[in-house]
This record gives sequence, structure tokens and C-alpha cells, in this order.
Amino acid sequence: MESYKLYNKDLYLGTITYDKPTDKYYFEKSMASTGYPAPICKNIISGECKEIVGDKEVRDFIEDRVLPEDRQAIDDFLFPLDMLVWDAWELFVKTSGMTMIDMFWIDSYGAKSYKDHCRETGKLPYETYL
Repeated sequence: MESYKLYNKDLYLGTITYDKPTDKYYFEKSMASTGYPAPICKNIISGECKEIVGDKEVRDFIEDRVLPEDRQAIDDFLFPLDMLVWDAWELFVKTSGMTMIDMFWIDSYGAKSYKDHCRETGKLPYETYL
């Protein structure tokens, strides 16, 4: 199992875990983020975030944050990441779950603060190690 902490700027929201043998994801909400809607909870109709969010919501969140598998010239994006095939989880981890549209990120590939976020630096954390 792999687990990473999910943040919005400096606010710790909870932990995303992937169990590779079963191909299941889950998100465990942090008690410290009470009152802040974690982005993973967007598909929960009640608007309330359960303490543990299941596979579908987490999978949707991850796939919304990575390049789609059918994107034109996807190999040109995967190659610098040492990826031969598209894999949503691996792509999510290698980009620290960052996009240019918000300040969410996970603590992977050297990202230790929102100041490492691509919106602040103009590059993704893995680029530091290329």
C-alpha cells in the first residue's frame, strides 16, 4: 500500500491510500480539516465528507488531476517521467497531484510545502530531480 498526505496550501486534509493488489483507493479525512470540504468529497450528495471516502470518489479525484490516457502525444509527457505506459496513480504521484487550477498537492517527489507547488514555482517537484 502507498499513502500520501493531501494538502490545500498548508492545510492537511487527510491521507490518500492506494492498495495496488486490490486496485482500490481510499481517503481518510483529517480531523484537523473539519469544516473544510476536501476536494475528494465533491461527489458525495449530502455535501458532508465521510471520515473515510471510498474507491470511486478517490479514483475520480485522481483521474481529474492527471492527463487523460487518450491525450494526443501522451508519450511526450510520460517519457520525461520515466513512464512507458499511462498509469493514473503513478502519474498522480510523480506530479505530486498538482494542477495549475488550484493549490491541492500530495507530499511526494520532494514537495514539502505549498511553496513547492507548480503555481508558485512554475514547475512540478519531480523536475528538480531530472
